[in-house]
Amino acid sequence: MIELKRFLVVLMALMVVLAMTGMAEGGTVTVKVGASGSTFSPKSKSVPKGTKVVWKNVSGSHTVTAYSKNWSKNTSLSGSKTTSFTFNKTGVYKYRCTIHSTLSSGVCSGMCGKITVG
Repeated sequence: MIELKRFLVVLMALMVVLAMTGMAEGGTVTVKVGASGSTFSPKSKSVPKGTKVVWKNVSGSHTVTAYSKNWSKNTSLSGSKTTSFTFNKTGVYKYRCTIHSTLSSGVCSGMCGKITVG
């Protein structure tokens, strides 16, 4: 009985260590596109490596277009279309709707969003 308790304590400690070191990575996050007019919801999201982000169009016509140099994405969405990307490297990934935003000297105004992976 004592050995079983010791085993369970060690197992629980191992699970905590794995979660803290990032071994428990991944999952899926949904970003709504056009939920309140010309917005991404949430506008900014932090996720662990290995997370799949799904952008789901709610209303209107929009794009999900990367504007930081560390990734490539340019998808048009209308109706209830979705698009996704799995983030496997740490970093900040910026995106925007080219229809409802402006980009000047690398600064986005309007319908802009970012995913922080780390």
